[in-house]
Amino acid sequence: MNEFPTSTVRLGNRISLWTFIILGAAILSARFIIPGWGINKPLYVALLNVFCVIAGLWVVRKILANYFTDLVTAITMIALVAGTNLFCLTTYEPDLLHPLLFLFYALILWFTLNWQKTFSWNYAIFLGLIIALTISIRLQEIACILIPLFWGILNKTTFDERRRALMQHYWQGVLVISLFMIAVLAQIVFPDFLSGILNAGIDLQKNHFTFIGPYLPDVLLSFRKGWLIYTPVMFFSIIGFYFLAGKNPFIFYSTFLFFLINLYIVSSWSIWWDDESFGQRSMISSYPVLALPMGYFLNWLMQKKMNFKIPLFIFLGAFILLNVFQTWQYTKGILDSSHMTRKYWGAIFGAVREDKEAAKYLLEDFPDSYREMLRNEHRFNRRILVHWNFDKPDPAFGSAQTKDVSHSGSFSYKLNEKVQFSPGISEKFSNLTNKKNTWIRVSGYVYYTPENAIKGANIIITCNHQNSAYKYKSLALENEYLISGKWNRVSMDWQTPYLMDKDDLLQAYFWYVGKKSIYVDDIQIEIFEPRE
Repeated sequence: MNEFPTSTVRLGNRISLWTFIILGAAILSARFIIPGWGINKPLYVALLNVFCVIAGLWVVRKILANYFTDLVTAITMIALVAGTNLFCLTTYEPDLLHPLLFLFYALILWFTLNWQKTFSWNYAIFLGLIIALTISIRLQEIACILIPLFWGILNKTTFDERRRALMQHYWQGVLVISLFMIAVLAQIVFPDFLSGILNAGIDLQKNHFTFIGPYLPDVLLSFRKGWLIYTPVMFFSIIGFYFLAGKNPFIFYSTFLFFLINLYIVSSWSIWWDDESFGQRSMISSYPVLALPMGYFLNWLMQKKMNFKIPLFIFLGAFILLNVFQTWQYTKGILDSSHMTRKYWGAIFGAVREDKEAAKYLLEDFPDSYREMLRNEHRFNRRILVHWNFDKPDPAFGSAQTKDVSHSGSFSYKLNEKVQFSPGISEKFSNLTNKKNTWIRVSGYVYYTPENAIKGANIIITCNHQNSAYKYKSLALENEYLISGKWNRVSMDWQTPYLMDKDDLLQAYFWYVGKKSIYVDDIQIEIFEPRE
């Protein structure tokens, strides 16, 4: 492994220092000093975006030059820039958060590499500060501490060597870990400070973290926003870990463990597709780390015979061209930013203009409006989940089952101050369907008198994850223009959200919080599953 020239190290220290000064001053001036010029000013964000990406690439190149020839380094850099969604982020979608993290991860690698060779206080201070800033921006970047923590550790012997080295430079290790802990605690106590400045906050009302990490297949291979679908060149990085382990095991565990934990964290958010973007935007910050296994794959490939080398380089070139073309499709609105499906991707593959006919294959939005309506029912298979007509005596109904009035048969169900909830459904989604983009419909008949008795009557549909409701929707029946003294049919449609867990509950029922009485009958709950 080549050493950094002393002049390069000194220059790196100066550039890193000025990086913090320039970015810090720019962020604070935009946020607090310049009137009316917030951090979302397009030109301002675009300039910082380009600065961070160029600086990050410069650092990545210096790292790669330690391990590979100029040719391998150049090909790796081309794949990293033109073959990933970093290209789209830099050229079309200025976004301060991810380019800044991209730069910080490159610097974490750079200073880790040099600190653990020299144990210089300068490297220790900069490494601790960058780790602290990275976590201060977004707590889910906590996996970055794994890079310096496991760098150079291969087995018990190297672990003991590293432990003895750290004992000799005890206070440097204490500094790095202390800055890491301060950043973590600061994020817990003040979660919206720096992330708010950078618009990096997460709406926890909509986005939930689950420790099971159930969205890994979707994050990797879903046509909605699968990382390897829209950034296929990263297949070579994943394969490259095999060659990294064989050629340089001293950095394998550090980089591979970071990759696994970071991927797990990215895959554990319920809104795993990260809203509107091209590809898996949350993976961009890890690209400096993934450049290393990609370099080792290309280094291995360069040593092979031409009849083996050429086909794989053709694949590499095709993946890069595909990324550039799909980025162009994205900028023209042909490739959708958040609603892609396999059928739509196939329909617009290679297209140079929008296909309005293919738009029917896009995922429908989860409407935030008051009323969701299922359209194009002919594209769905309808199935009845439950039907309550209350004609069979059931002790569980008690006095609520009544003959006072009925829509069909002899009985209905009476709701009042004592009995506020009707029978409905509370069932795991895994027992109902294995389809995505399904709809639920709750319908029934309501009878009331006098006129104001309907006030406080609602239809409720919601998901329940570990006793916490999400995608909670209600329909107030007093707004439905019903007629008192008659049976009125009421209905509510509800689109299934992206489930936090397949065993989350679907819950649907009538709820009455009025002061009088109403009657419900023929309650029916249906599911609509997309046809293949």
